[in-house]
Amino acid sequence: MIHNENQAGCPKGLLNIIPVAYDAAFVQDFGGPTSALNGIVGWTEYALFFNKDEAANNPEVKLFQEWFDRTYPNQPANVYSVFAWASDRLFEQAANSVNVPLTRNSLLAALRRVKSFDDGGLIAPTDPSAGGPHCYVLFQLENGAFQRVDDPKSGYRSDGKFLPRTS
Repeated sequence: MIHNENQAGCPKGLLNIIPVAYDAAFVQDFGGPTSALNGIVGWTEYALFFNKDEAANNPEVKLFQEWFDRTYPNQPANVYSVFAWASDRLFEQAANSVNVPLTRNSLLAALRRVKSFDDGGLIAPTDPSAGGPHCYVLFQLENGAFQRVDDPKSGYRSDGKFLPRTS
């Protein structure tokens, strides 16, 4: 998309809002100067999970990074690794709340009772049985680094609303 905009002569001040840009491989896969990516803005429903500064402000991000680095050294973390981590933590929370023998049915019942989950701040707060989160983090890409924009140091913005597509 960025290459197409450049070829079409789009102005340098064009604001790109690209949620999927938050990926450790995005800058590397671009294949051009990182300065061409400056100013890309996006939003995500997750903490900036591969940023070291994010880990300094969020113990769950730090733990995720430590274990990801131990199990997949020199590999970039991506949203799928966060999905797997958070899913396991939700499973753990539900399993620990079961007061009867742990069975498929008792685990499913425990999962239905979870009405608020955020995996210690790794993901935006959500009711897992009612759909996705409604909070987010804004980020901007500058000089090959992702930074929070107009957000708290940790946590999420909850000042917007995701609307269903109508067309």
